[in-house]
Amino acid sequence: MSLEPAVALLQKLDLFAGLDPVRLEVVAFTCERRAFAAGATLFTEGEEADCAWLILEGEAAMLSRDEAGEPRAHRLDRGDLIGETALFGPEARRTTLRAVTGLQALR
Repeated sequence: MSLEPAVALLQKLDLFAGLDPVRLEVVAFTCERRAFAAGATLFTEGEEADCAWLILEGEAAMLSRDEAGEPRAHRLDRGDLIGETALFGPEARRTTLRAVTGLQALR
């Protein structure tokens, strides 16, 4: 598996902007690469957030509720980073994330 696509996506994220390419390769290498079928759930609201997800390929839907309790969906695709606040400390997930298409992601 080539790390170049993941490194290129990480370079575009503000969170990793200060890291040089070699360190970004280390980040990409140490991440777990996961594949999900369309309809699979990556995480659900209320679960402990213990990681972030970077979408490498495919589309996902982030499902939540607004202040009035109405359901909302936000479409995510290649290069989107989800749940990055989990990198700074434990917390509960505030959303549910589902694969819309086949999905490749870094955990």
